Amino acid sequence: MTCLAVLFYSLLLWPVNQFGWIGDKAKETSMSYSTLVSIPEKSRSFIEKFKPLFSRYWQLMEQTIEESKSDQSQ
Repeated sequence: MTCLAVLFYSLLLWPVNQFGWIGDKAKETSMSYSTLVSIPEKSRSFIEKFKPLFSRYWQLMEQTIEESKSDQSQ
């Protein structure tokens, strides 16, 4: 739950940072800013690495469902 909370908070921080609503002084004095600001990009690259695996899993699930439907109709 903590990891999800940190991820959620960092995703909220991203647009706030993009609009420039966080001052430079706050960024420099923050102990967690440097970590939180890098999490969305790291999570994106992590998800992209597993995207082919998920795509293959999705294809297998669709195939299994179709086979199940055809078995039931017979």
